[in-house]
Parts: sequence; structure tokens; C-alpha cells
Amino acid sequence: ALTAWDAGDARCLTHPELGSLLGVAYLDHLAAHFGPGLEKLAGAYHNGAGFMREFLRDGRTLPDDMPPKGREYIRRACQIWHKYAEDDEPTPPEPEPPAVA
Repeated sequence: ALTAWDAGDARCLTHPELGSLLGVAYLDHLAAHFGPGLEKLAGAYHNGAGFMREFLRDGRTLPDDMPPKGREYIRRACQIWHKYAEDDEPTPPEPEPPAVA
């Protein structure tokens, strides 16, 4: 896919590996501008960085003042994030059984 990209073939944009690389690069770019907060990052990803800059400059709050689709997108992104964050938590070890004397 990267060879096709270097050759200017836009069809390679549908390749999962390249799409993932570009998606991560874009999220990294947005995180640099909007900080580590998931709500701001999801809002900028869904609505665009320009919209998000104006939104925050106007003093509006997330996600309450977002348009309905943006509010829903942020809500779902946060739910998914928290679900996977919980799944990534290390499972505490089982307690040792009491020693038999």
C-alpha cells in the first residue's frame, strides 16, 4: 500500500494498514492541538478541528452544547474508550490459598 501511495495511486487509501497509519497520525495531530481530553479529541475528530476551535473559543461546553450527532458521537466514543480501558486493566492475581499445617 505504501508503494502505491508513493506512486500517487489514491486507491491505496482503502488499504487497512495505510488507513490505520493515517488515522493515528491525524489523531496525534488533533491531540497536539486539543490536549489529552477524550471529549475534545472526539469532538474535533467528528466535527473537524476548525469547528472545535470556534466551539471552544465561544466558551461552549462539551458535550452539552454540541449538535445532536456530535453529542452522540462523543458519548459513544467515551463509552467505548472506558470499556476498553477497563478491559486493559490487569486482572488482580488470585489470592493465595491458606497454608495447610
